Amino acid sequence: MKPSRPTRRSFLLLIPILLAAVSLRTGGAGASNGLSLQVAFHKAAAEFGVPEPLLLSVSYHLTLWEDHGGRPSTSGGYGPMHLTRVPGLPDPALHTLDRAARLLHAT
Repeated sequence: MKPSRPTRRSFLLLIPILLAAVSLRTGGAGASNGLSLQVAFHKAAAEFGVPEPLLLSVSYHLTLWEDHGGRPSTSGGYGPMHLTRVPGLPDPALHTLDRAARLLHAT
């Protein structure tokens, strides 16, 4: 008998649990930071018309929800969506942080 494969629905149900676990692992305000991050994903999904599970999945794939305390990752990415700013290299693909700021009219 083959072991049963997890369904897509069961995977999607695990996302909030994983987010809560990651927020507790990060220390400090822990759960409240994780909750506010989850709220931010919920609001972004609604504002931009993107399914929340998709945002969560992409974010987890890019960063494993690791926090670098406002500093870039070793590959130059910031935040849960790994927006990048790589000085000295003109490739626009390496400057997603600047592009996101322009699109949102933010500095």
